[in-house]
Amino acid sequence: MKIRVATEEDAISIQKIYAPYVEKTAITFEYDIPCVDDFQQRIINTLKEYPYLVAVEQKRIIGYAYASSFHSRAAYKHSAEVSIYLDEKWHKKGIGKQLYRELENILIRQNVFILYACITITDRKDDDNLTDASVCFHEKMGYKLVGKHNLCGYKFNKWYSVIWMKKLIADRIDNPDVFVSFSKLNKQINCKGEFSMRKYEKHDGLSPIVFTKGKNAIEKKAQFQQLWNYLVPASGKAQTAQGEVIRIAGRVSHEIMDNGSINWDEDFNKMMKVFVKYMLLGNPLENNAKAAKRISDILLKCAKAGTCNEYMCAGLCECAVDWVQQNPNIMPFLESDYSR
Repeated sequence: MKIRVATEEDAISIQKIYAPYVEKTAITFEYDIPCVDDFQQRIINTLKEYPYLVAVEQKRIIGYAYASSFHSRAAYKHSAEVSIYLDEKWHKKGIGKQLYRELENILIRQNVFILYACITITDRKDDDNLTDASVCFHEKMGYKLVGKHNLCGYKFNKWYSVIWMKKLIADRIDNPDVFVSFSKLNKQINCKGEFSMRKYEKHDGLSPIVFTKGKNAIEKKAQFQQLWNYLVPASGKAQTAQGEVIRIAGRVSHEIMDNGSINWDEDFNKMMKVFVKYMLLGNPLENNAKAAKRISDILLKCAKAGTCNEYMCAGLCECAVDWVQQNPNIMPFLESDYSR
């Protein structure tokens, strides 16, 4: 499965995916299916400011996601609204998660801090036109309920309420850099149809890992994604200590934030202990090692309780990035008996 930026030519496929949502569900409050020309214009207009992504499997579009303005006023530029729609046959296969992850990676580089999702809900136990699937999906992706509009939409002869869910994708900072439009960002990285860090080649396992240290949480999160794609293999442990540090931070964060620690076992406990050991190797940063130990202790408690701590997961990833930056020369990974 490949994720790329949408084009005008994708409008027909996107319309086909969207049509059942209009005809059969209250997920969207549109009554009529927009024509292909409308979809083409929506794609064009969105891409001026925000990402519009499609998931492609064997040359067929199976889902799409995009961001839009949360509000037109200038002060809201560091916030965005997100939407996602999947082909009916491709639900519960991890496609939505991958689309949202790619969307977040881009929005962080646009200096967006907060994401919002507007979701239709119903109090009826059996509603032929709506389930709680969207709410559950967004909860698993780290979104939290922040507001509700009672019985504000009327469709299929029924009144529906909508809720707003919010996710902080980077810590808010004072004097943030200005919002960067997607069209400008796209040109800066010479992205031709595929905005993804996956286009980076894998590390050769020998060369020093050199990169400019991020100045803030936003840049470090983008760097973590870059290092993940550069150092972490598709499966199994990494070849280097640097790669394994990034892999552990990513695997642990994913399990806590996305899976609610449902798969947490002794392997994850061992991974956390090894992570802290890595922080003391090579050229350790004293404060970084202490922070890693504190974060590790907190996340182990979160995993045991089945709760999420987005800030601590972000901190774990930042510790990993800082350590790799401090230790660019390749080190062999520690022998360990965890299998994840």
